[in-house]
Amino acid sequence: MKKKWHGTQRLIFFREKKWSKAIGAFFQWLSDWIVELLCDYGESVWKVLFWMAALLFLIGPLLISMFGGLNWNELNLKYVTLFGLYKDVPFIHVYLQYLLYMIDVLTTSNFSVLNPSNDVIRFISGLFSLISIFLAGLLGFVAGNRIRNS
Repeated sequence: MKKKWHGTQRLIFFREKKWSKAIGAFFQWLSDWIVELLCDYGESVWKVLFWMAALLFLIGPLLISMFGGLNWNELNLKYVTLFGLYKDVPFIHVYLQYLLYMIDVLTTSNFSVLNPSNDVIRFISGLFSLISIFLAGLLGFVAGNRIRNS
């Protein structure tokens, strides 16, 4: 309800050319929308688990592949991406290696022998680590909230 109210308020302030109030209402609406999308206002454990799985299985491997891939030391390949495959490396092997690297990033451990190929991948890896720490804390909060309310 609050999200809908902020959405209408930002449009009213925009039409009245009250820019600071319109921007404030927009950011309130945006933060309400993000909270609803992430965890349904602290009520949905499944939404938080969905976002963790989406980062691990889909978003992470695709972003890493798009921005340069990983260093493959054992296979003597310079850079292998999901879309620029070498003939002797099957797609499923590349995906599983990227998945292993994403598990390392999301759990902030270091078991993978693959290394980021450039600074953009290092930045994305650090950003994913921070996001995963946030999502793990959010998962604990939502689970505790569900237990307390049941």
